Amino acid sequence: ITIVECHNEDAQCSFVVDKVMEITSFSSATNCCFGNISILYRRQISGRAFQVSFRDRKIPFNVHGVAFYRKKVIRAVMALLETTLPGCGDNPFRVLSRHYFLLIKWN
Repeated sequence: ITIVECHNEDAQCSFVVDKVMEITSFSSATNCCFGNISILYRRQISGRAFQVSFRDRKIPFNVHGVAFYRKKVIRAVMALLETTLPGCGDNPFRVLSRHYFLLIKWN
């Protein structure tokens, strides 16, 4: 594990991509391939920067977990939070009631 302070997203991305290239290089003692490396990030916008950098450096990659906000439970929680906002319309209540009735149906 390496902890590095990067001053912006470009510096972070550059550091990670350089490290991936270093680890997978033929002169590296690790004999690691691209398929053995995972990069975890919290913000979806960060993933876009990594994808562009990997494409530019011809590093193969797969992206997983991009459908987080499409999950029913997440949409229900987001709708619940939205009902607390002033001037909330009917749509969040519709989403909540739909998920609530589906929950009752399964029990």
